[in-house]
Amino acid sequence: MTAEDYVVQVVAGRIKGPTLSFQLREGFEVIDVVKDYLGLDPESLGYAALIEWINHEVARPEDTANRNPRFLRPAQG
Repeated sequence: MTAEDYVVQVVAGRIKGPTLSFQLREGFEVIDVVKDYLGLDPESLGYAALIEWINHEVARPEDTANRNPRFLRPAQG
């Protein structure tokens, strides 16, 4: 599985990531996957999830309009 596939699986709730799952529960959203972020970290293989917390009370639709759809969380229902 690629790093991007791993992040997609965690975002979808199909697998748990020790840190990313927590961050998602706290309201963070994934923007992208960054290669060569931590080059000396064997556990991450140098990858990181670029995340952002959106204040939905002030955010405008255009602030998040161009997100990669692979990283969008499934609708809760």
